[in-house]
Amino acid sequence: SYGGAIALDVALRRPRLVRTLTLYEPVAFGWLLGYNARHAPAREIVGVGRAIGRRVRRGDVAEAARLFVSYWSGPAAWDAMAAPARATLAQRMPQVAGHFESLFDRAPPLAALRCIERPVMLVTGERMKAPVRRIVELLQAWLPQVGCARIRDAGHMGPVTHPDAFAGVLTAFLGTRMSTTVATPLAATAQA
Repeated sequence: SYGGAIALDVALRRPRLVRTLTLYEPVAFGWLLGYNARHAPAREIVGVGRAIGRRVRRGDVAEAARLFVSYWSGPAAWDAMAAPARATLAQRMPQVAGHFESLFDRAPPLAALRCIERPVMLVTGERMKAPVRRIVELLQAWLPQVGCARIRDAGHMGPVTHPDAFAGVLTAFLGTRMSTTVATPLAATAQA
């Protein structure tokens, strides 16, 4: 997700370094906010990011980690994590809060995405969050060579929870370079 946002930035700044992009639920919040910061998905993710930041600033990194995991994967995911994994994630929360803030920064205009003249595969989980859904819709509308695949029953951590399905999408995309049999338009599969 964060890596997807970085990959898009690299593709815009250094296009010669990029042959293809495969992005799993890229959290390119700057484009979401630039498109309509008052829209519900934008308000939702800003609220989550700022709530995490407030907890980090007051030193409650464990609560920040719980909020982060619960937002992206549901409260049961936090409850299922082993204590050492929770502690490790809690230690990383200052960096995670910083990532949120950097992602909220102003992004280039959406029209800049037209300059990414490389094949892009957007991969999502069936249970994606509203902010990610809107980002993917914007990317689909502006990227010139884009396909989209959705992994059944997956959430934001799909590459970890559904590695075989993700690997299948990745293998097919890299093997066929945007075959229409792999890419399913998100609009056709999106739920209202």
